[in-house]
Amino acid sequence: MLISIYKPTVENGLPLHECLKRDWDNLFRIENPDTIKGLLEKICAEELEQNATLMSTPLDFHYKDKSIENQEINWDVLVHKIKYSNRFFLENTLNLDLLERLLEKYPKSYKKGKRFYRARICFGEKKFEAVEMGKPPVDKSTAGRANPKGISYLYVSNDEETTLYETRASLYDYVTIAEFKINEDINVLNLRDTSKISPFLLDEDFIGEYLNHKNYLSKLEKELSKPIRRQDSELDYLPTQYLCEFIKSIGFDGVEFRSSLNPQGYNIAIFNDRAFECIKTTLHEVTSIKFTSEKKLS
Repeated sequence: MLISIYKPTVENGLPLHECLKRDWDNLFRIENPDTIKGLLEKICAEELEQNATLMSTPLDFHYKDKSIENQEINWDVLVHKIKYSNRFFLENTLNLDLLERLLEKYPKSYKKGKRFYRARICFGEKKFEAVEMGKPPVDKSTAGRANPKGISYLYVSNDEETTLYETRASLYDYVTIAEFKINEDINVLNLRDTSKISPFLLDEDFIGEYLNHKNYLSKLEKELSKPIRRQDSELDYLPTQYLCEFIKSIGFDGVEFRSSLNPQGYNIAIFNDRAFECIKTTLHEVTSIKFTSEKKLS
């Protein structure tokens, strides 16, 4: 079923093994193209009996519906509209049925008892208590990457190190780190590493559609994981707030995204924190910070 989405082409075609390596980031752990080709020749022995040129014919991904609009461009149109033109009634911008169909393929369940973490910078050496470590009160909720101003979400991280990075604490700051456990199973949308999905975990009729919109999903993933900078305007958060509100509307408990400050970690914006209980808080002092930089061309 995977091979069937590739058809002979006269322009920009590649051998089958190169097409698969290009399109499926997590399919091969092998780097040597000749080894991949040899492996595929063994796997596809039956197909090669019927089509001896399968491994040598230039192929390209072929999607049955060529009328699908360019969703990446549509997203850019939405970004401009929601920031500068029409805040609440966005007509004919995104194909929401398609978006829902794509997103529902990325659920991730967390079982009762799973631990997550949240941190707050302290005022002096006095730590915050458990009741003070939940989501901000609505009257103090500022706009974030996932939540609009006045709508409060609980942001948690997968480990203490990541949540410490997320506070953007300075040297010698005191920070309270809270440990949360979930008291019931939750179902979140996993918007990290969307490009690393295996085709063999997808429904047969979805493989082509996924590949057709792979770059679109990657764009949404990158939008959520962008670092928040001091010079950002609240307008910059509107597109991802819109996306998260849509994710909430289709039934997910939260959205998971990669931490921009700790590449090994991830965060979850929880829409409804009823399942989360803060079980302990600990006081930490930031004793060292390491900076790295990359020179940019002026």
